[in-house]
Amino acid sequence: MLKLLMLVDHAVAISGPHRNVVATLNALSARSDINLKLLTGKIDNSEPYSKQCDIILGFEPHKPSKILQNANLLRQATKDRELIYVSSGLKAFLYAYFLKRQCKLLAGPNVTGIPLLMNTSNPSPLMTMHMADAWIEMSSIRIEECVSAGTPREYINYIPHAKNAEYFTPELRDEKIWQEFGIRSDSIKIVHVGRMNEERKGIHELIQAFILLQNECSEYKLDLILICKEGEFFTNEHRRVPNVHSIGPHYGKELVRLIASADIFMGASRYETFWHTPLEAMSCGLPVVVSTAGAVPTMIPEDGVQGRAVSIVDSGHQFLPDAAERLANAAVPLIVDKELRVQMGQR
Repeated sequence: MLKLLMLVDHAVAISGPHRNVVATLNALSARSDINLKLLTGKIDNSEPYSKQCDIILGFEPHKPSKILQNANLLRQATKDRELIYVSSGLKAFLYAYFLKRQCKLLAGPNVTGIPLLMNTSNPSPLMTMHMADAWIEMSSIRIEECVSAGTPREYINYIPHAKNAEYFTPELRDEKIWQEFGIRSDSIKIVHVGRMNEERKGIHELIQAFILLQNECSEYKLDLILICKEGEFFTNEHRRVPNVHSIGPHYGKELVRLIASADIFMGASRYETFWHTPLEAMSCGLPVVVSTAGAVPTMIPEDGVQGRAVSIVDSGHQFLPDAAERLANAAVPLIVDKELRVQMGQR
């Protein structure tokens, strides 16, 4: 039986990478051939792993004041372990490397590079080849970036992210859910899930595309629903756009219900390493209109079948001047043709 320690800052599904952490913990803890221990700062007591593995709390790698506490916890946790797995977080990775004792170290796919080594968020060869015993990445674009940074391809294990289709399911669709947010029941609802505190997420381009859609499809009632914590790139100008609703962050089954109860998912990121939310929306039965960021080309290998994959950035990952127009043009057929919208969602 493999004695495995998983090390993460928290095991709560508040972001795409951390939803992957939770899913990984649930999968590992359900195996009879793995003895799983988790060292973390916070857990979700509603998740199955919380009852199925040995959990040690108090690990907070983002707090310099907790260095000694973190180190002592990790030393104790590794005493009987064979393998440490760090799936997310550079600071957790560094703790694991310096305090791993006799353990092997597996890392990735959501561990960023060390800023002092290179001006990039990509893991360096020092990390992938010498600090870790094995490295995982989850998309072809991320693998290419690791190779460009100097890591030979054979050092990268490709394991794409997956979603539990029994969890992210269209069966949770509930059109009455929008009443509590004061959103019209008879509109076509376009949903977006993602942060507003980073320019690369394209919230401005998304809202501009929605304005174009309202003008182009004026005979249809449209609502854009933003499920995320507001940030600096969601401006007062954006708030004044008619039928744009910022409803804050939602997690767990509530997030799934909201996604499944919408009609179209849209996203305008200019850069992603994987991009979880389009895949989650597709699993919930929604057609998606998204940029070709991250692993989208593998999620939508043929544009127009499972969704619309739209090129909106140049070779330097900067938004094209007509990015919003390209997104809007791709979404128009789904607005005007309900049957197409339903069929693409079913696929």
